[in-house]
Amino acid sequence: TPCVKGKSEFDVDYILANETPYVLKTPFLSYSSPYVAESDGFETLAQSVNPYFNRRYGHFCSHSNTPYDLTAKRGSALLKRENVLYFAHDIPKSYHDKGNFYLKQYFTAGLKTVYDKPLLQVSGLMSCGRATAAKNESENFYVVNVLYAAPVLRGNAFILEDFPTIDNCKVKLKVAEKVKKVMLVPQEQEVAFEQMEDGCVEIQPFAFSVHQALAIYY
Repeated sequence: TPCVKGKSEFDVDYILANETPYVLKTPFLSYSSPYVAESDGFETLAQSVNPYFNRRYGHFCSHSNTPYDLTAKRGSALLKRENVLYFAHDIPKSYHDKGNFYLKQYFTAGLKTVYDKPLLQVSGLMSCGRATAAKNESENFYVVNVLYAAPVLRGNAFILEDFPTIDNCKVKLKVAEKVKKVMLVPQEQEVAFEQMEDGCVEIQPFAFSVHQALAIYY
């Protein structure tokens, strides 16, 4: 890991990720104070752009945050060396607290620079969707579970109220074995698939509501 010198003097700053990974052409707010780290031996994938000043009683800006200063010296927001990534900001906490879509996109794009061939790929689920995969070695099959039900805030509780049909859900699973068939469970309906040379199984797109399991037999 890179040598961390400590926290930045700024309580919040901006992240510039406009190449690889690409998020926006312009800096976006980090909602947190970064750690300052030495970049020696690492590739800088994203930069940290300082604001003009910290918001204090003596330094005030009418906007919710002080604008970024493009003329100031920049730090490293995201560093990479081989399969190691270093995020200078606490991105998961900032996204949890503020819900900024660009923070999620930035974190995901960073992971894809080292994890470009995932074992499980699912498209069509949207942001509230969930997918898991497991292997049953005794019965010689994999199972992929996909779920979608968007929680809605009612009073002080999140409830599941609507159960839309998800159309054109696509699943890809990379396995070591030669796949014989794929079944929708519990329908016990066989679906078409194609297995690539690298072992990746691409299953024919399907529709479901709330939950669908796919049994992949080898």
